[in-house]
This record gives sequence, structure tokens and C-alpha cells, in this order.
Amino acid sequence: MIIEDFIVNIFDSLYDGIFVTDNKGVCIYVNQAYERISGLQPTYLIGKHVGKLVKDGVVSHAVSLDVLKDKKRKSINQKLNTGKELLVTGNPVFDNNGNVYMVVTNVRDTTDLNKLEQQINHYKKMEERYSLEMKINLLEKNKDHIYTKSSAMKNIYELIYRISSVDSNVLITGETGVGKEFIANMVHQTSRRKNQPFIKINCGAIPKDLLESELFGYEQGSFTGARKAGKLGLFEMADKGTILLDELGELPVELQVKLLRAVQQQEFIPIGGTKAKKVDTRIIAATNQNLMEKIKEGNFRQDLYYRLNVVSINIPPLRVIWSTS
Repeated sequence: MIIEDFIVNIFDSLYDGIFVTDNKGVCIYVNQAYERISGLQPTYLIGKHVGKLVKDGVVSHAVSLDVLKDKKRKSINQKLNTGKELLVTGNPVFDNNGNVYMVVTNVRDTTDLNKLEQQINHYKKMEERYSLEMKINLLEKNKDHIYTKSSAMKNIYELIYRISSVDSNVLITGETGVGKEFIANMVHQTSRRKNQPFIKINCGAIPKDLLESELFGYEQGSFTGARKAGKLGLFEMADKGTILLDELGELPVELQVKLLRAVQQQEFIPIGGTKAKKVDTRIIAATNQNLMEKIKEGNFRQDLYYRLNVVSINIPPLRVIWSTS
């Protein structure tokens, strides 16, 4: 198969490499740019089957064979034994009968681009790591915060900063007095919602018959003694911000269904209302109880537990923290 001289002149004027095979997969032409990019000599390539080049380890994969098989354009990343990394796109050329009689492959050198991308990713990881370490060190040294040498607490600090760029729900567990509310504050203050409301409610400190109206509010005239104008619930007050459900284990089972809807669909219906209200609220829950045991006992919904326990933070007892400090 002969390539016309004027086509050769056009190909040799291109900056990108050109690699041409016949309908059998035999190389019949490479342009000057391909020689420059690949470092391979035309005299070595022309007349060789691309399958032989793959077998000999000259190229990692031959896109020409894929094009001949599928009869359509195809792009792959290719590596050469010269150390070059290429982006190659094979284009089928059809005869009048619809048969592929030639494959023209466009070749671009991505070696330097790939190395640059790897360097950028490396520097980004280093920057993230240094930034994380600086934040943790500043947090530990700040007189307004807890000072600790405990590896367990340092791991918690690191986790908090790792999740600072996401809005995942968080479940904080630990014994009474270990600082669950402090950790919840830290999660909010390091998040993208730090300038938005942070609403807190102790689910165990409010009578069960009033807890629903506190969380979700009520419409005017919903019940005797209700405010004429109705009342906003804490979920609505925390819209765009964060709500802390402290003592989550004390939440009545019948109210857990409504909370599940608020978690899943980011909406709720106030008491006495008929229309759902949409909210964008991140939930941080805290408890000193073993929720898995409560699930087994039928006192806590398993689906609600997994919706809230997206990120789990367990604060070790103070006796453990002091023993490892």
C-alpha cells in the first residue's frame, strides 16, 4: 500500500505524531513528529506488525488492532519501552465497500503532562497534611481548648478536620462527662456551616409530649395552649446550619419515625400542618447509651441509627485519656 507524496508532506508538517497501518495491522508509515515523540526509528517500525511490537514490549498496547476489530475510532493511553507515555487515537479509513483498509493513529506525548500531574497531586497531599497538622497543633496549644497528648484524642481531632469539607451526619458516643458537646462544637466550627446556626437540644431534658413540638414546631391553633402564630421548630431554626441532638438514646420510638423522614428527605411536617417543609440541616447526634443494644431491645430504629451514624466518633473515657497522655 502506497501513501501519496502530498499526504506524506501534510503528515510531516503536523506537530502531532502519525502512525499508519494497513488493514492487516502492519505499519506502513510514521511521520517525523512520531519519530521525535517516540524515539523509535521509522526503519525499525515500517513493515512490522503492531502485534509484534506489543509482543516485543516496544508498545504496551496497539490501538490499531482495536480499530480493525471494532471498525470505529478508539483512544487509549500507551506506554513505550523508551519510557514515553502517549495518548493515541486510532481512526479507521474505509473503502467504498465499507471495509477498513487503513488505520491512521494520532499520537500525543503525555509524559511531561503526567509527571506534572503526579507532582501536583503529591504537593496537594503534602499541603493537606501540613495544613491538618498545623490545625491540630494550634488546637492543642490554644488555651481555650483542651490540651492533650493522648493519641486517641489526636486521632479524633484529625478525623474532625478530615470531614470538615463534607456535610455527613455525625454520631458521637462516649461516657457522661467526656466532652461530647465540645466535640460537636468543634465539628460545627470546622465545617462549611460554621457561620450558620448551631442549634442544640437535649432529648432527655424535655418532656416527651413536648419534644416533637420543640423539634418540628406547630401551626397556629394546633392544640390548646398553643401560640396563635404557631412556633418554629428547632430543625427549621437550624436550616443551612447544624443541629445537635444530645442524649439521642432518650428519643421516644414514636418520634424516631418523624426524625427518620427529616434525615432521609430533609423535610418534616409541623404539628397541625398539612404541608411538608424543606430544610437543609446537618445532624450531629450524641449519646452515652449503647444504641445497638437498644436496637436489639426494640427501643431504637436500626434504619435511623445507620442514617445518623455516617461518621462515628467515639470519645474514650477520661481514665483512658489520662493513662495515655
